[in-house]
Amino acid sequence: ERVGDIERNAVRGSLTLNPTPALSNTLVVDYLHSGGSSTSNVLYSVFQPGQQGPGATIAPVPANVLFSPLLDSVFGPGSFAAYLAAHPGADPDGIIAFAAKQKQRGPFEINVDGANSHSAKNLVVSNITTLDIGTDTQIKNVFGYTRIKTLDRAEFDGSPYGIDTLGPQGLRQDLRQVSEELQLIGKTGSLSYVTGIYYSNERLDYFSESIIFDVGPFIPLSDQFNHSITTNKTFAPYAQGTYDLSGLTGVSGLSVTAGVRYTVEEVQIARQPDDIYIANPQPGFVLAPQSQKFKKWSWQFGVQEQLDNVLLYAVTRRSFANWARLGVPCARYCSSWAALGLPPAASYNA
Repeated sequence: ERVGDIERNAVRGSLTLNPTPALSNTLVVDYLHSGGSSTSNVLYSVFQPGQQGPGATIAPVPANVLFSPLLDSVFGPGSFAAYLAAHPGADPDGIIAFAAKQKQRGPFEINVDGANSHSAKNLVVSNITTLDIGTDTQIKNVFGYTRIKTLDRAEFDGSPYGIDTLGPQGLRQDLRQVSEELQLIGKTGSLSYVTGIYYSNERLDYFSESIIFDVGPFIPLSDQFNHSITTNKTFAPYAQGTYDLSGLTGVSGLSVTAGVRYTVEEVQIARQPDDIYIANPQPGFVLAPQSQKFKKWSWQFGVQEQLDNVLLYAVTRRSFANWARLGVPCARYCSSWAALGLPPAASYNA
């Protein structure tokens, strides 16, 4: 099977209205659909039975035994034949021999037991309204709406054996974002400025089904569901101005720019009832919705000079990225955060 072919089709429409000379509204709608198949993980190498890897590690799952003729040594003579009868697409030479065959084929010709498909629908709507309230002053409102829905089916272990693959329901993501931004734009004397307020509300519904460790008819497969809803709400006032220094310095094109923004952002994740951590809770796992709130300043300061078609500038800025590590079971991962120099896990409610 050859994979990695994607077809994309898109359409865009726009409409501009000017009810009065001072008022303008522009609506733009974009729609994109893509479908095909993604490139797949491929099996690169397999340890021989008893072989150790770097750091004297041994594979935690003995796939080199369970997915090979050596299965007979575990469940008795004829076991691997029974496995092949239950999984007709599996390579009868076993996983070690299969890895060598895959290496010869290359990454685009694959033989896997999982379905491989990709489908995405993307709708983007923007609406921009401007109102001139003075000779050099304007109010602008920018509204945005985005809806992205994807469905992927893919293979994790890169082989025709039932080690780890997405199940029939695949990986579904449904992202919706609404944003609103109100600006005041103007110029007074040598100062040009923009100030405004930004708000966004984002919701991601994430679902995946994984089929893990299918050694039927001897070991039944594990059907695992990961399902969560993540929300992100952002509110941010800001202001930025550029002052023309030409009149003060006699240097044509010389100006200075300064800007500041204060961001309040809240991120929350809630696992759904069919999620594995809810359906099969373990000690130490955080099951309640997890959330984290950020309140941070960002700023920028720069000096620039326009020389005909060349712009010379020097700028310094500070911004932040939210470090919300939500959704992972603390019992397993929290200790590794400290090793990375990140804040204590308790501060993240996770």
